Amino acid sequence: MKKKKGFTLVECLISLLIISAVGLSAMYIVNGYLKNTYLRDVQTKEMIQNIGTVERLKADIKTKDELQEFANNNPNIVIFEINSKLYKVDVGKNSKLTVIMRVGADGD
Repeated sequence: MKKKKGFTLVECLISLLIISAVGLSAMYIVNGYLKNTYLRDVQTKEMIQNIGTVERLKADIKTKDELQEFANNNPNIVIFEINSKLYKVDVGKNSKLTVIMRVGADGD
């Protein structure tokens, strides 16, 4: 009997199964990487916006009334009064920045 050359159906199916498993694993890893990268990009963008808000606070705000008005115009800002001239300012929704600010009284 002459031996035939080639692959059997079972060998082809097993190789197809192995290739599919490797492909699915690679897709799962790439999907997880892309999801994490997107979330990091969103967090970075929000942090940059928060830093810009803090810089505007430091540059523009001199009195308590200005601080209150700035907070009323920006929904992502929460102000806590520590004493008459010292305020804790939380900036941002998820990735918050906390700033302690000293502002003068309205007549100062």
